[in-house]
Amino acid sequence: QIVWKADKNEWINNLKRRVEEAANVRWYETLGRGPGKGAVIVYLSGLGVVDDNGRACLLMPGKPDSEAVFDPEQRIPMRDIFHELFYDRDAERERLPRDVLKFVILDAGRADQSWELGLPYNAFVEGLRDTVQNDLPVSNLFVLNAADNGQMAWPSPELGGTVFGHFVRRGLQGHADGYAAGSTVRDRDRFVTVAELFE
Repeated sequence: QIVWKADKNEWINNLKRRVEEAANVRWYETLGRGPGKGAVIVYLSGLGVVDDNGRACLLMPGKPDSEAVFDPEQRIPMRDIFHELFYDRDAERERLPRDVLKFVILDAGRADQSWELGLPYNAFVEGLRDTVQNDLPVSNLFVLNAADNGQMAWPSPELGGTVFGHFVRRGLQGHADGYAAGSTVRDRDRFVTVAELFE
């Protein structure tokens, strides 16, 4: 777990350091099936917005959202986050082996539009899709966002977070096993796939 810091560069450096530590001890090999395979699951939660160029960003906490949404220093581009997680731009190579599953879960769909925040329309989903499809030289990467266009990840005080986050946690605990489209009880194999978690 990485706690948000007030300084954007400090947070990104903390993220990079944690990823390098994890890569050095090769902990990703403990997940996944078969020799030489593995999985990395990253869960990020925050308010997803776009910058002035339409690039998907996460807002850092520390300021009221109504102020932070207009402050470039409070927005972390998703492209930078993905690169710090999985791609070494200096060496022009992936940080983890190509056959390792990289699965990023974003609980970032909390505002489709908000006049209070100055967001008549939030284009985060389009910006995220463009980043993932066109701007990331990373193999075996899957990204699941809490909401699509026109949708919202509803908060639930009773659950201590969003409804999305609650069911992702339950799914990763094994409750999603066997629930891929068209699956039956016989398909439960004590593993949770990306497709099953998505369903």
